[in-house]
Amino acid sequence: MRIVEIEIEKLFGIFDHRIRLNTDDRVTIIHGPNGFGKTVLLELVHGLFNGLYAKLAQIPFQQLSVLLDNGACVVARQETMIAASDGREPQSLARLVSEGLPAKKIRLALRNGRQEEEFVLPSGSARRPPIPLSLPREALFNHLTGYVTSYDDVTIRNLNRESVITAFIEATRGSPPPPVEEPLWWRETKRSVRVEMIQEQRLLMKITTGHRQQQPAVVPAVHAYSKDLAQKVRRKLAESAEVSQSLERTFPARLLNRKHGDGPSENELRARLAVLERKREKLEGAGLLEEEQGVPGPAAESMDDETREVLAIWVEDAEKKLSIFDDLATRIELFQNIINSRFLYKHLRISRRDGFVVTTAAGERLPLTALSSGEQQEMVLLYELLFRTAPNSLVLIDEPELSLHVAWQTKFLDDLIRISELASFDVLIATHSPQIIHTRWDLTVELEGPKAEAELAATTIS
Repeated sequence: MRIVEIEIEKLFGIFDHRIRLNTDDRVTIIHGPNGFGKTVLLELVHGLFNGLYAKLAQIPFQQLSVLLDNGACVVARQETMIAASDGREPQSLARLVSEGLPAKKIRLALRNGRQEEEFVLPSGSARRPPIPLSLPREALFNHLTGYVTSYDDVTIRNLNRESVITAFIEATRGSPPPPVEEPLWWRETKRSVRVEMIQEQRLLMKITTGHRQQQPAVVPAVHAYSKDLAQKVRRKLAESAEVSQSLERTFPARLLNRKHGDGPSENELRARLAVLERKREKLEGAGLLEEEQGVPGPAAESMDDETREVLAIWVEDAEKKLSIFDDLATRIELFQNIINSRFLYKHLRISRRDGFVVTTAAGERLPLTALSSGEQQEMVLLYELLFRTAPNSLVLIDEPELSLHVAWQTKFLDDLIRISELASFDVLIATHSPQIIHTRWDLTVELEGPKAEAELAATTIS
């Protein structure tokens, strides 16, 4: 199912926002002043459909409603503060957070016109790793180092004790919660509504090392995605090899069982051979096949019937083997075209062994981390959209303009629309950049301030 509208009431206690998604163009852009809740709104929608309930408990709002294309509406509503277990006055927000407890409980409902289903998330569903507030500052820092990855050592060691705690709270906002016993209707809804988020901080990513006791390693995203693409290419090559072996085993039987006179004409065969040659060249350019002499075919002389029948089966087999690469090749080709149209004095190619290979104008290979932050941002963002986004998802992108030259920003939306059409997903962007919007103000929704303030201002002016 696709999301068609998002509405939030009393975000931070004051903002009411309603966003109708552009389902035809598949791209919607929200913009507005700092502090109006653009990023937070994306985080809430992402948290709701990905089970990150801590976000729903920590960010103040009254109600979040998400309308689906089948007419159903998912509603998340914040309710009362959690009181102290001993019956005294409710604990302070800081103390609740320090103990890993949420400040609010969340009631979820599904309204589909005929009936309404709902359940309340248990209070522990938003729990974070607790902060040992009794520890001295240095011991506290050492305890939190594994969680706080957005600061380098020098920066965080210069923070005071309270700032370290704040950094920990921020770093664990998206920590996966413990399993929640969810009702069947909600599990089915989450499975049918895919929401993915491309974070503002996207140049670094955590990867698991395979050792349970070790914290995830933080690596440059361009390195991780380079390896990921090389693995995708190798998997396709293995799949093609398996199909090739199967076709080779059955080739004699298929040739003997073929009826005489069956099959395409000589002209049709020559045309299909030419298409295969062009396709092989395209796959070589995408790094999916090694350079070869081309598809072997007959010379200018005419074919006799026996040659034509053998060649017809060979062409059919070659078409099947190469068709395995179609989708991946199309994505790689678009990825390369966009990146190489942006890079100045550099060139990107794809290697089946190494993934991304970037060379200078002089042909020297560059380390991926030697690319500028803008070049890395472009590669990471495009890779996530083309190779890591499931079809029919809603992709949330926060500030795509980060580190991008103004000229790149003006081209971003056209590229995004091409990608969304190819990969079949919807996009909701939060941006401050008029260059990102460029000429497509028809795709925008402006987030406005509280109505009462706007009306008061209008009265004052008049």
